[in-house]
Amino acid sequence: MSDDLVFVLPLAVLRMLNYQLPSTEAATSYADHIVYSRENALKLSRLLLSKWQLPQSEVDAFFKEPGPSNEVLGHLLATKLLLRPLVGLEQCGEYFNAPHKQFDGRSLWQQMQMGTEASTQVKEYLMECIG
Repeated sequence: MSDDLVFVLPLAVLRMLNYQLPSTEAATSYADHIVYSRENALKLSRLLLSKWQLPQSEVDAFFKEPGPSNEVLGHLLATKLLLRPLVGLEQCGEYFNAPHKQFDGRSLWQQMQMGTEASTQVKEYLMECIG
């Protein structure tokens, strides 16, 4: 496995959520997962956080060198895909920024910033919500 690959979600989960599989230019299938290069995952993550109108200072700190791990990037991109069917496209940013009792009042964003283990908890929680 390359250090340049960011694993997001199994393709089966995308199918279950009725997502159209990404084009081969955007992502590749690797061991039945949607996978992005680290460079593309960083770009997509920055766009996502900008769209969700997070404070720029927090975003800058999140991407400060060496930046988030590939696992955290994968969990962030998975979160986007998992939130859409749960709360709707327009509510994703609000939900991502809202306090959640399962994370001791921290938002999903605050949880993600805590590293790999904490971001894994976000992904697992959302996967459980989907069923």
